[in-house]
Amino acid sequence: MNDKTLKLTFIYDSGHGWLRVPALHLGSFQASEFSYWDAKHGVAYLEEDLDAGAFLQALALGFPSIIPSIEEKHVDGSSSIRDLPRFPEQGIQSTR
Repeated sequence: MNDKTLKLTFIYDSGHGWLRVPALHLGSFQASEFSYWDAKHGVAYLEEDLDAGAFLQALALGFPSIIPSIEEKHVDGSSSIRDLPRFPEQGIQSTR
């Protein structure tokens, strides 16, 4: 068995949380308008209520040999993630 670990970070503040996923691992995944996109760093922040779980489910179905390892990081106050642009409606392929 050749399992590979994908290290991800779940970042949360007092009001919400996001799974930080590098664009390289998103493929054609389309997040909702509640997720954020950091084009400068090529990273999506998938909101916890829908997108993060949908991404992890898609990862498990499409790439069962990749095992996510999720580190949690708490941010005091309001996270700067909230200042990023929303995930592009047409997907990240349009931003590359």
